[in-house]
Amino acid sequence: MTTSDPDSPVPVAHTTDPMPGYRSSALTSLADLVALWSSMEFQVRWFRQEAGELDPTSWKLIYRIAVHGPTRPSELAEMLGVTRSTISKVMAALETAGLVVRTPDRHDRRGVRVSLTAEGVREAQKLFDGADAMMVQLLEGWSDERRQHFAEALEEFVDKARRFPRQEPQPPPS
Repeated sequence: MTTSDPDSPVPVAHTTDPMPGYRSSALTSLADLVALWSSMEFQVRWFRQEAGELDPTSWKLIYRIAVHGPTRPSELAEMLGVTRSTISKVMAALETAGLVVRTPDRHDRRGVRVSLTAEGVREAQKLFDGADAMMVQLLEGWSDERRQHFAEALEEFVDKARRFPRQEPQPPPS
């Protein structure tokens, strides 16, 4: 049901129906966390503190290579949700800074893979250390048992989430 606000100079419909939302408080919290951590405001604040001159896209590229190993530029663009042109510019800046290097792809003579240099590995480790320090602060006051339980539950959840899109839909229980 909708109503109009009689005091508004512009007709505005207001709903008296409840706002849509998740039924699961865990899903609501997870969505809030993803939105917070992926927000430009959070990333810029955190990256300025931990990454110095690196911008969020550069750190994400370094992170992906650190986690996945040498990667094709087209795969990096897809992983980061940016254009190939953007990846080329970011890679050029990181190459100039001595953090990444392009090497020929062993499986495709025309292709290249992007790898971290020794300096890139050191920079990646600094950022991982900063993220670890952030987790220590976020979990401050939690008992060792609670932290361990949280880590185990989160690992299990992530593992299931990684497999989820590949599963066939299950019929609802009868």
